[in-house]
Amino acid sequence: MVDHVAVGDDAGLIRLDGAGLAEVAAAARSGELRFVRHLVKAAAQLPTGEADDPAMIIELAASAAPANGPIALQVWASGRSRHRPEAVRAAIADRLTADGHEVHRAGCETVLAVCLGERRVVVGRTRTADALADWPGGRVRLADSPHQISRAEHKLEELFSLLPLTISGDALDLGASPGGWSRILLEYGARRVHGVDPGEPAPSLARRPDLNWHRTTAGEFIRRTQRTFQVIVNDMRMDPLQSVRTMIMAARLQRPGDLIIITLKITTHRPVEAIDRALEDLGESYKIIFARQLHHNRNEVTVVGRRR
Repeated sequence: MVDHVAVGDDAGLIRLDGAGLAEVAAAARSGELRFVRHLVKAAAQLPTGEADDPAMIIELAASAAPANGPIALQVWASGRSRHRPEAVRAAIADRLTADGHEVHRAGCETVLAVCLGERRVVVGRTRTADALADWPGGRVRLADSPHQISRAEHKLEELFSLLPLTISGDALDLGASPGGWSRILLEYGARRVHGVDPGEPAPSLARRPDLNWHRTTAGEFIRRTQRTFQVIVNDMRMDPLQSVRTMIMAARLQRPGDLIIITLKITTHRPVEAIDRALEDLGESYKIIFARQLHHNRNEVTVVGRRR
């Protein structure tokens, strides 16, 4: 990949040299590309001056629409755009509908994407399967639940929306307080969750018979317990290498094929090298099946692995 051109503060154009979008999507899903949340094959663009005219954006989007079939029209801004994304989307949707297209927000095989960048406007079209997320710009928006304990729950829910995983058996939640991830694990199929944290669980969670709460540190619990767990999760706020060392200690509590989910916090000093080193160390005990920065954890890399 070469020739990066900035579009906005979180979007850019990259020319692919000898690779297709499906290959790039596969690399992102596997963790080879850890900081890519959304992909679209660019069809056309307008530089800043021309992009000031909404009519030109509408014409550009209409020209990039597929000949037939439902369209997921997604419009978003990157940086300080001169346009309101929802207003632009409504205008494009009206034009596409008038042209005979069936327009939706998501859930279609094809995405027609419009990125209203600070430096240019880019229109693209791609298969939803290669876009990584069926949300504008990969910005997954999850509604708060009346049962929600913490906003950290959205990180786990976003992961499950992108990577269908079967949660079953006993789960261990390291650094669990106030219990948001524990609640999500129970909701998605865990038989019982053991939450480990010196702090207290949320009152609504403390009453659940399928939760065991251990008021201690992760290291102390791992050293003392003789239990085994089909799922271990770790969302603790610590250096990525230290967090990985905790997971390597916990590997003795699992059997081959058992699941882990861990968030690696992005450091300010040499962040890419730190994540690479952490994943290399973690790979000695676990096969990494997913490693990517998600919308709801933009200061972290979410990692999924299975016990070797």
